[in-house]
Amino acid sequence: MAVGTFLEQPLSSMFAKDTFPCLNYKGRFGFLRAYSSLDSSTITNISKLRRQTSMPLKVCKEALTLNKNIYKDALEWLNCNAKTLGYEKLNAVSGRRTLQGLVSLSRDDRYLSIVEVRCESDFVSNNKEFIHLTESIGKALMTKANKEDKFKLKEWHPDEVLDIKLMNGNSIKSTIAESVGKLGENISLNRLYSIVTPPEWIVGTYIHNLKGVSTGTSCGWVGIKGNRSVGAVEFANRLATHVVGFKPISIVRANKYENPQTILYEQSYLFDQSISVKEAIDSTPMISSVVDFGHYKLGDK
Repeated sequence: MAVGTFLEQPLSSMFAKDTFPCLNYKGRFGFLRAYSSLDSSTITNISKLRRQTSMPLKVCKEALTLNKNIYKDALEWLNCNAKTLGYEKLNAVSGRRTLQGLVSLSRDDRYLSIVEVRCESDFVSNNKEFIHLTESIGKALMTKANKEDKFKLKEWHPDEVLDIKLMNGNSIKSTIAESVGKLGENISLNRLYSIVTPPEWIVGTYIHNLKGVSTGTSCGWVGIKGNRSVGAVEFANRLATHVVGFKPISIVRANKYENPQTILYEQSYLFDQSISVKEAIDSTPMISSVVDFGHYKLGDK
């Protein structure tokens, strides 16, 4: 049984012989000792609290103990103390390295945001709670971009965004703390960008290894000039896919010593490698030129 599946099982079914393939016998028996003395109603309530709040099992058990096994009161206690518990956990794990995570690309017409949120393991990076957190931060940062009218690419320091409010009304800082309390791992903000593109640009985007709505392991965008149409937008999106895959450094060559493999116009076009990107643009009537682009991969500097 996969770990993710295990966490969704009722606790009353967790005592089976093969329930814990990922644990050694000492860990398995320790878990059994901790819960085998509980009655079935308590076990059911712990399972329900776990599913509803995503809090660790031992915290759910503590909530029930403090509230005399009354489910409604335990749930209220967990909700009221989620931030406090999260900050306590955040302080405990803040020194741990965060090498996994997700990149989010959020977009609303001309306005984009790119955020990289890190965690400790790919197990957590695939968790719905973490995916939702990353997407929420991306959307919140995008709202900062739509206050500008002209082209602007701003890189944010993590400390600058901690007090920004998310859709749930809580700050990024407190929401991260709650997620740390639920997921049990350190979570950190890495790269953060907001982008405003001019109205005359046709913008294409791509997210690789998509998880959720707007997160993945890498992403990219391009701004092109041309006649706006469905075909032009489709071409822009394909070109954004190319940018993520081939990782160009510049649009055109600045001098003869540059490596042509790093020049966007000179690279073989991803969707027809018999021609260059420049030839693909020239053969697409509604497109005139590429103005700017960006690509971001989890873990890049």
